Amino acid sequence: MVGSESGVGFRLFLLQESEQQGIGIQWQRNSGTQDNCLKTSVYYALWEGSNKDINTTFCQCFDPKTGFVISSVACSGELGTDLEELPSSE
Repeated sequence: MVGSESGVGFRLFLLQESEQQGIGIQWQRNSGTQDNCLKTSVYYALWEGSNKDINTTFCQCFDPKTGFVISSVACSGELGTDLEELPSSE
């Protein structure tokens, strides 16, 4: 990850799967709502296969003392808007 702060920055990677080939771009930044949450967006530019419905954005919040993930949340709107809890898989 290239960036100036821990966990904040971007990553460019090569995607080589049997059905999809291209590049992926991951951009991670502060969520804008809480100091211990990061917003991550992943975009794909494919020359083989379809990128329909695979681009995504999500937020993760971390325990400030341990650094462990304490919740994954769906980001609503743009930076600075409220976060919505994802439904539990239980």
